[in-house]
Amino acid sequence: MNIFDKIIHKTQFFNELYDTVSGGYTPVSVTGVSGIHKAHIVSALSHDTPLLMICADEAAAVKAADDINTLSDKPTACVFPEKEYIFAPMEGASDEYERRRIEALSLIKNGERRIICVSSNAAAQATMPPEILEKYSFKISVGDEISLDELSKKLIAGGYSRCDMVEGQAQYSIRGSVVDIFPVSERFPIRMELWGDEIDSLAYFDTQTQRRTDPLETAVISPAREIIFSSVDGLCEKIDALSGAVRGKNADKIRYQLRTDREYAQSGIMLSNADKYYTLAYPTPAFVFDYFKKGVCVVSEYASGCENLKNYISIFNEEIKPLYESGTLFKALEGFILTTPAELTSRILNMPSIFLDTFLRQNGDIKFRRLINTDCRQTAGWGGGMVALNEELHEYIDSGYCVVLL
Repeated sequence: MNIFDKIIHKTQFFNELYDTVSGGYTPVSVTGVSGIHKAHIVSALSHDTPLLMICADEAAAVKAADDINTLSDKPTACVFPEKEYIFAPMEGASDEYERRRIEALSLIKNGERRIICVSSNAAAQATMPPEILEKYSFKISVGDEISLDELSKKLIAGGYSRCDMVEGQAQYSIRGSVVDIFPVSERFPIRMELWGDEIDSLAYFDTQTQRRTDPLETAVISPAREIIFSSVDGLCEKIDALSGAVRGKNADKIRYQLRTDREYAQSGIMLSNADKYYTLAYPTPAFVFDYFKKGVCVVSEYASGCENLKNYISIFNEEIKPLYESGTLFKALEGFILTTPAELTSRILNMPSIFLDTFLRQNGDIKFRRLINTDCRQTAGWGGGMVALNEELHEYIDSGYCVVLL
């Protein structure tokens, strides 16, 4: 237990909150906490259970994750970012945010992180179901026997592209008995050297110098795309079935768009507008909540998050109107996003939930089972020096206050 945990465990409000959540008396409202207090609470709670922290916006989610990791002994939190939907073919479309989303889900699923921080908008966006992430993830270890053909098939199925030399995430190369892979869940690429069919060594390497750095015993390779079809033929069959069922005044436009996408897929071109076919890939939409079968949902500034989501959905609906008129989108493809704050709230309340607010607010129709008000105070700003900060913190350990950083 580090010094920050010692401090918060001496506060009456945290012990009351801990007992409330442990006893199953949720949802619970905690007021009088600023951003850093929330990070302190979440960091302390994460020792006992995984946490999904929903923040009002993306900037707040990033700040919360940074603060939590500062308060922890090791990296504990990661961010599940918002994505920009692409429904029409687009050259050079970036999939950076998609990879970061998969990275966050992989880290929480593999137990490498305890907390995911997410904006209300990102929490409303559908993602890869946990069982699909597990299906297309695999582990490689020193001493394993492996077939390069099978490895290549797994990587391509997971959205990786083969190249001569690995330079970025979601790429791999095979040069004789040397295999380079840049997993989306890693900051550095991995080099695998084979002795016959056996993995002789694993290590990170530098893309600039091509030299090996830190050795590894095991590596987990996660898929590189959120939307994965088991095969090209399977995707084409689903598009054909969808095209045959189209009715209405825009039927011809819709069929034309579907036929164009089918031709791209059949020719082996990866669809840049795969977001459009989310419900074809996953008939039952999945959200970040589905990665927390056990755990607690912590909501920071619920009212602001709902308002931001309401505005996001309103703008989103306006932006996609032309896509419906052109036949790019139509009703049968809907289901890739929650359409109201009420839908998001319903998923929040399906988990044990804590609502953290700076001030007491009217949080819709939520019926809290307990209300906890705090007397948290902030110290003066600090310049990042942990030595000076620790000296100041020791003065507060017996004060009963929740000490924070600025």
